Amino acid sequence: MCLIVRDEEAFLPACLNSVRGVAAEVVVVDTGSIDSTVRIARDAGCVVIHRAWTDDYAAARNAGIDAAAGDWILCLDADERLVTPDALAALLADVPAEVGGFLVERHDVVAHASTGRTDRYPVGIVRLFRRHPGIRYVGAVHERPGDTILAAGFSIARAPHVRIAHLVSGRPDEVLRAKQGRYLRLLERETARDPGDFWAAYYRAKTLWYLGRHADAEAGFLAIADAVRCAAPMRASALAMLGALCNELGRHAEGLSYLDWSLKVFPLQSLAAYLRGEILYAAGDYARAAEAYAGVGSALDGGEPREWLPGDLYLAAEKRAYKLGCCALAAGDLSAALAHFRAGLEADGEDAACWLGCAHVAAASGDRPLARALAEGAAERDPGWRLPGALLSALEDGPVEVAGGRSDGGLVGGSEASR
Repeated sequence: MCLIVRDEEAFLPACLNSVRGVAAEVVVVDTGSIDSTVRIARDAGCVVIHRAWTDDYAAARNAGIDAAAGDWILCLDADERLVTPDALAALLADVPAEVGGFLVERHDVVAHASTGRTDRYPVGIVRLFRRHPGIRYVGAVHERPGDTILAAGFSIARAPHVRIAHLVSGRPDEVLRAKQGRYLRLLERETARDPGDFWAAYYRAKTLWYLGRHADAEAGFLAIADAVRCAAPMRASALAMLGALCNELGRHAEGLSYLDWSLKVFPLQSLAAYLRGEILYAAGDYARAAEAYAGVGSALDGGEPREWLPGDLYLAAEKRAYKLGCCALAAGDLSAALAHFRAGLEADGEDAACWLGCAHVAAASGDRPLARALAEGAAERDPGWRLPGALLSALEDGPVEVAGGRSDGGLVGGSEASR
C-alpha cells in the first residue's frame, strides 16, 4: 500500500490498522509533518520516504510507487480505511493478465449537519493497480492513474466487493474549506497551462461550487458540456453537476433538463438518475422519482469500466430500497412502502433508515407501539440522527402525518454527495 501524508496523526493509525494482514508493505511518503505522523508510521513498520512538497499530488504519489516492491499497489489517504481486506486478498489471488487496475467502491461517509444523520455514498474510483513502469498518477491535484493503465495496454476491471471508507466529515469545516482553496490554486494553474485539460476544468468547477462561487462554477460546467472534444463521460458528469447546482439554486426545471441531457450523452451512469430522483421527489412527483431511483446502480454494475463516469454515484441495495420505500410512503401506498423497507433490511439489517421507514409505516397504520419500537431501533443504529427522536416525540404528542418533500421521506437529501 502507498499513501502520502502530512500531519495525519489523528487518522493514520486506523488507516494502517485497516490493511494489517493484507498489505505486504506500506510505503508512506511524508511531505513535511511536524506532528507524530512519521513516528506512528515507523512504529507500524512502514517504509517512510521524506519528500519536499512541490504542489503536485501525482508526483508525491509516484514517489511512493517508485519505492514499492509488491506486485499490486493500493493507494489510500490517511482518512480512508480498507473495509474489506478479505475481499481484496481474494481478488488478487487470480487476476487475468490483461487487467492492469480495478475500479473499487469508495464509500464517502458524510455527517449531515441538518439532520445529524451519518450517511454513505458509494462512488467508483481507481485505487488498485499493478506495479508497472508505465502505470503512474497524472494530475497535480485530483490525480488519477486510470489514463496510464489504459495507455500501458491494460484494461480496468470492476472490484465491487472491495470497499474503502472515506471519512469526509472527519475534519473541521474550516480545514476542509482551506484545503479546497489550495486545490483551486492548483487547478487554476493546471487549466491555465492546458485549456484542454477537461479533468482539471471539471474539478475546478466543483471546487468553485464548494467555495460558494456559483456563477463561476456554472460557467465552468457549461464550458465542459459544450466542448465537442471532451469525452462523453466527462461531459455527462459536468451536465449532472449542472443539474445538481441548478436544483440547489432553486432552478428545478432547468436542473431536470440538464440531467436529461446528461443521460442522453452517457446513458450508462447512475449519478444523473439519482439526482433526477431527488428533484422529482422534492417536487412531489413520487412515481417518476421512484422510476429514477430504480435506474441507479447498486454497486459497480453499470457501464464499461474503461469509460466510467467521474463521480458516478451508486445506491447500496438497502439505500435504494429506502428511497423507493419513501416514494411509496409519500404516495400513500403503505404496503408497497413496507415491502421496500423490508427488502432494505434484508440487504442490511442494521440500516437505520429502513428501520425508520418501517416505523413511519407502522405510525401511519395506527400501530403506535410498533412504530415506537422501530423508531427506537433506528435511533440505536444511528444515535446522532435526530429524525427518529422527532418521530418518537410525535408519537407522544398526537396523530402522526406521513412526511414528504425530500427523498428520505422527509425523514436525508441534499447535494452533498454530488460534491
